[in-house]
Amino acid sequence: MAPKSLPEALCREAWEGVAAAGTIADAARAMGISRQTLEHRYHEGRRRFGWDDVLRSAFSAKAYKEQPRFTPPELADASEDIEVWLDRREDEFARKRAASDAREWMEFTITENAPFALVFVGDPHGDDDGCDISLLRRHVALIEHTPGMFGVGMGDWVNAWVGRLERLYGQQATTKAQGWRFAEWLLGKEFWLLMLLGNHDLWHGAGSPLRWMSRGHAVMADWQAKFQVRCGDKTWRIWAAHDFPGSSTWNRLHAPGKRAALTGHDADLFIAAHRHCFGLAEQQDEHTGRVSWLARAKGYKVADTYAANLGYGQAQDRGHSIVAVCDPATGRMTCFSDVEEAARYLTWLRRPRVRVPAVAA
Repeated sequence: MAPKSLPEALCREAWEGVAAAGTIADAARAMGISRQTLEHRYHEGRRRFGWDDVLRSAFSAKAYKEQPRFTPPELADASEDIEVWLDRREDEFARKRAASDAREWMEFTITENAPFALVFVGDPHGDDDGCDISLLRRHVALIEHTPGMFGVGMGDWVNAWVGRLERLYGQQATTKAQGWRFAEWLLGKEFWLLMLLGNHDLWHGAGSPLRWMSRGHAVMADWQAKFQVRCGDKTWRIWAAHDFPGSSTWNRLHAPGKRAALTGHDADLFIAAHRHCFGLAEQQDEHTGRVSWLARAKGYKVADTYAANLGYGQAQDRGHSIVAVCDPATGRMTCFSDVEEAARYLTWLRRPRVRVPAVAA
């Protein structure tokens, strides 16, 4: 005759008792029954109800709870207090916001109330073998020795090859060290009003030597600058950028023209560089009547292997730098694509004026 099965309730009671006590012997003593009886009941539960995992988990938990306890050491927290960190972040943001606001249409004042000129010097790429160093030196001398002329550097002062492009130093006679010496010579001139950093310059990030070479000479800005120049009671607004967004195969002034149109022609001159070609145009908005100039400076890298390989023309012999001559007597701005021509015009404009007395009626 087959043995009679035990009720499930007895088996469950046995398993719960063992789970609470930890061992069959301890559970039997706690429950007041014999060890053999309790063992029979929980083995019956394992056979009939498959409670092995339940019991194993209970035993594991019981064993963990009975492990020896310890008191950990009190360690100083290296992290900054969150409130202190938040206060510091507020201060940092306030400084950055103030610095950004200060560069929004920053104002330069020409102390002499007389005609002056801003020479927007196109990309020099002074350490490149294709740089027309003779022409660049002649233009630099003109700016230095023409009264009333100031320089605005449009960026890409040197090739400053980085990463995989550093191999290109092996294809040019000028070394990297000589390139930095050139930059130091050019940025050290006293005529600079403003200097932009182009894509070649920004490859070195915040650690670019150009940032230190320019200290004490002029304002330096990354990529673009919106500024105004005051002389007497007249003010001219200029938006200069190494380049503006947008391009067109048919119009080299597309990018500055686009920026002018999208901002309501909110400047007297929109000028870019970067693309090694020049363009210059004067226009008047048909809605506001505001007159503005659009310009792109060619720069001094006139023998460009990269451009030649891509089929770009290199026959332009003007517009290496663009010159804006401003007359405080009339408030007019006149732009030139030839630095020498602009210097002659500025010198004529600054000539002593002979006033002829009016003839009595």
